[in-house]
Amino acid sequence: MNLKKFFAAMSACAVAAVSTAAMSVSVNAVGFPSTAYLCGDLGTTEVRELSDIPSGSVTASISGDAQYEVEWKVAAGTVNNIECLLVNIPEVSTSQYSGMKINVDAVYIDGRQISYIASPNAVNMAYTAIGQEPGTRIYLYDGWDNTGVADVALNTAVTDSVKVQFTVSGTGMVGTSNVTNTNPTDTTQETTQPSETQSNGFITQAPQNGFFGNTTTVEAAVTGDGGIAAIAVAGLAVTACAAVLSKVKFGSKKKK
Repeated sequence: MNLKKFFAAMSACAVAAVSTAAMSVSVNAVGFPSTAYLCGDLGTTEVRELSDIPSGSVTASISGDAQYEVEWKVAAGTVNNIECLLVNIPEVSTSQYSGMKINVDAVYIDGRQISYIASPNAVNMAYTAIGQEPGTRIYLYDGWDNTGVADVALNTAVTDSVKVQFTVSGTGMVGTSNVTNTNPTDTTQETTQPSETQSNGFITQAPQNGFFGNTTTVEAAVTGDGGIAAIAVAGLAVTACAAVLSKVKFGSKKKK
């Protein structure tokens, strides 16, 4: 056997494997985990970045399929209007997780669950902005992006906090929930509403634990998952190595 050719082929395989791993890291540079938080304009307070979040507020580390909650703790004094309110999940979108779905489970104002039905375009899982990776936004009242969503009234008064509970599913990864109270007893939610299903299948309003919690589902675009793509590339690299090895010639024994 020609050992020089054999070791040369093995070296080529090693280089290909390292290159494939580097490509995998690049593909998965964005995505989970991501810190979700409420942002927007409440009264005189504006939150656009994590650094703007008021003291006492709650963020959520989104790591996969689970129920999460985020909360905006208002400063002293009553806020009498909501000019913009949305849940921001940076760098998590259907570009990385093609099967992802978002369900808004409940909205609370000052600890009391309110009557809430999401608009068909309330959840955008392919939100893009200049200089940013695609992300996800859940609009409750949109005063920034011209979606027309106004699922929470503009003149809503807030004296303590706004909290949103939502469920992420279809990512293929198991997440860790940060929800501390999944069955509150204090609510202003009407329980006499009929169930409602849109013809496009995006919104289904059905009773949950005596309430009519929103179960909005936004279907994902059909794009490949970064992890699966990396595995496929690695498979091609192995196949290429096998092809290289198959061309290594072994010397025949000399005739006596």
